[in-house]
Amino acid sequence: MPPIPNVLNKIPLMYRAQVDGRCQLQRLHPRADKQDAQRWVEEWIERAYPQSPDFGPGVQTRTYKLSWRFVTNGGQDDGIIRPVVGARGWPFYPGSSMKGLFRSACTPQQKARYCGRPLPGGDWAPGILRFHGGYPVNDKWKDRLLDLVHPQQNYQVKGGDAHHAAFMMISLYQPELKFGISSTEPLPPEEWEEIWRIWERALAKGIGSRVCAGYGHPASISGDELYPPPQALRAGHGVSNA
Repeated sequence: MPPIPNVLNKIPLMYRAQVDGRCQLQRLHPRADKQDAQRWVEEWIERAYPQSPDFGPGVQTRTYKLSWRFVTNGGQDDGIIRPVVGARGWPFYPGSSMKGLFRSACTPQQKARYCGRPLPGGDWAPGILRFHGGYPVNDKWKDRLLDLVHPQQNYQVKGGDAHHAAFMMISLYQPELKFGISSTEPLPPEEWEEIWRIWERALAKGIGSRVCAGYGHPASISGDELYPPPQALRAGHGVSNA
């Protein structure tokens, strides 16, 4: 095989380290024709499958629309928040994060039944529920992915003499997310309704990263909200059966 010229520059930015000369998603390059974050997004969405992933049989699902932006931190790069990428290249809210948030809205009895309980000797009895996470329901998640943020924590809580700068971030704009939950034993419809009520109380706290800045809040919520999100984008109960 003949040598490929400039082979390093043909590697998608998603697989490059966040170092100078390779990929810098967060930094804005003055007078650049195209920012690295723009290239990263273009390469991502052009390779993602056109159809959304679906949950398997036996999984109960409901869809919620978020009022503004949503991001989960994939934790793959130092210094940059970018989404968790799941099946078919689609952004994903992990089931482990969903379980942790759900558990925070449970009573002790609900925690034991649905999420598990400790046993003598340090062992653990699993709960009956399985949390499958959440995916967008359509490809509108590809719109307006680039997000400009201006961190304030250094200025507001660390002395007030911090340097100010704007940074790029990748987040979803007003997505509709379908969440999946299944059970290891048959449950009556009334108990499923209670399970989804618990999940809605958990959603009121916001999901993903930057919830204190208004990210990750549903358009209509039923729990105790810490801060009201922007004006709701849909009327009614705020949930639709999928």
